[in-house]
Amino acid sequence: MMPIPGFEGYFVDQDNQIVSCRDGRRVLKQRLKRGYFAVTLNVDRKRGSQWVHRLILLAHKGLPPSGREQSRHLSGDKL
Repeated sequence: MMPIPGFEGYFVDQDNQIVSCRDGRRVLKQRLKRGYFAVTLNVDRKRGSQWVHRLILLAHKGLPPSGREQSRHLSGDKL
C-alpha cells in the first residue's frame, strides 16, 4: 500500500482502491460525482470529498510543485 501525501492514515492499495487505516483497515466506498469517482475523507477533523483519480496520482507521483497541475485519464474514460 502506498500512503497518500497530505492525507494521513489513507493509502492506495495494489488494486487502486482508497483504504483507511485510521480505525482498522477498510476500503472506502466510491461514489460517482459529476462523472468521476469520489470518496469522503476526514482530515484534521474536517470532512471532505476527494477525487479518486487525484488521490491515486498523489500516491504514485507525490505532491505537485505548484499545485496547478492536472491529472487526466489516458484512455479518456472517467470511470
